[in-house]
Amino acid sequence: MELAKSAQKAWARTPLWKRAELFHKAAAILKEHKAPIAECLVKEIAKPAKDAFSEVVRSGDLIFNTAVEGVRILGDGKFLVSDSFPGNERTKYCLTSKSYLKTNKKNIEIRNYIPCFNGNQILFFPKGLISCVTGKGFEIGDFLTMHLGVNCISFIGGDTSIAISKKARMIPLQMVFGGKDACIAIPGRC
Repeated sequence: MELAKSAQKAWARTPLWKRAELFHKAAAILKEHKAPIAECLVKEIAKPAKDAFSEVVRSGDLIFNTAVEGVRILGDGKFLVSDSFPGNERTKYCLTSKSYLKTNKKNIEIRNYIPCFNGNQILFFPKGLISCVTGKGFEIGDFLTMHLGVNCISFIGGDTSIAISKKARMIPLQMVFGGKDACIAIPGRC
């Protein structure tokens, strides 16, 4: 947790233009190597080749667009340019605990975690900005969602997520909608 917190602070100090530049480079690398990445998706999770290529390209587009929107939304307005507005401020404050329960760990799609990079730290992969915590959900789930160092919880839905939300205390929650037909059902409107 301490390593993730210190990495988040360093990331928060990184100028917005530099973060956007890194996102653009990552998107370009992803698209440049779409064939071998798509091949991995085909071999590891039996995704149809056409869908795998499409996912890699869409993921690259999402990374690129996240950078563009990050500059637009997080711009602090010191200069009046089209991507910033004075008085609009978003604070980079949290260590996010990402919960991937009952999903294929080899296919954690970019759309599930890339938005967190605008200002927050994600707890789940390699050393530094992204950290990896491995183990069975019932062993580490409560630890990750109830740890005092976590400022936000992001999850994907289902019964497990309801249990997580009940244990979350006053920690902000972020629901990630996946799939091509995501929707919100409002009582009396269906």
